[in-house]
Amino acid sequence: MSKLNFDNDNIGNGQKIEFPVSYIMKAIFNTELTRGVQQRNLELVLEDAGVEYSGFQFRESSKGNYITISVNITLNDEGQFKDFYTKIKLLPGLKWAV
Repeated sequence: MSKLNFDNDNIGNGQKIEFPVSYIMKAIFNTELTRGVQQRNLELVLEDAGVEYSGFQFRESSKGNYITISVNITLNDEGQFKDFYTKIKLLPGLKWAV
C-alpha cells in the first residue's frame, strides 16, 4: 500500500503548500526490478509530469528487500503536484512515496 494520499488543503500540520516548492522526494521500492530500471521508471514519470529533478541517491534496506530512491524535485503548481503523485502510484514495486 502506497502512502500517496495528498490533499493540499491538509498537508502535515494543516498548512497549504506554497508553490513552487522544492524538496527531496523519497520513494521506497521492493527489489523485484534492478536499481537502474527503478531509477529510469521514476525519471520517466518525472519527465512526463514536467517535474524538474536532480541528484538521485539510493539506499538499500539491511536485508536487501527494499531500496529507497531520493531525488531533489521542484513542483511548480498544484496541478503538477497532483499529476506527478497520480503517475508515481503506477510504478511497479512502489511501496511508499512522500
